[in-house]
Amino acid sequence: MSLQQILLVLRSRWRLAAGIFAGIVIPVLIVNLILPKQYMASSSVVVDLKPDPVAGQVNPAQALPQYMATQVDIVGSPRVARRVVKLLQLDQSPDYQRAWQQAGHGRGDLTDWIATLLKRKLAVSPTGESNVVNISVTWPTAQGAAALANAFAQAYVDTTIELTVEPAKQYASSFGDRATVLRA
Repeated sequence: MSLQQILLVLRSRWRLAAGIFAGIVIPVLIVNLILPKQYMASSSVVVDLKPDPVAGQVNPAQALPQYMATQVDIVGSPRVARRVVKLLQLDQSPDYQRAWQQAGHGRGDLTDWIATLLKRKLAVSPTGESNVVNISVTWPTAQGAAALANAFAQAYVDTTIELTVEPAKQYASSFGDRATVLRA
């Protein structure tokens, strides 16, 4: 089939081609105008595999793929989401308080309710074979999306530090109590 024959076919069927074009383009334009705009912001965090400060060796469990999956789960955990709510002081916002009152009639915890809302807008994924975790947030405003993505990254770092320091504090407290008992 030559180009001239194709043009003749299109010319004879121009109404059908225009109808198909309009049937696709017009609904897409309408949906685009009706739906609210959504912005996506991303933040990346490097999961550092530091050696154990006491033994001086890298924990072999940290090199396993399950370790990165665990870090992804930590970013998406309620603990990190609650920390984001506190970092951005979203629980102080009258808008969120009003929405919480309307949605649950004031039952439950406001911080947990906001954290659940934020987790729905969160997407966390490791990047291939590297030690980088991508944190993406979809939000109605560009500034809000950027603030949330950065807050999730900061809350993850803070939570990771807390998770590594907490057992050491508990051991120190336990050993201190035992030492006091033994001295007595």
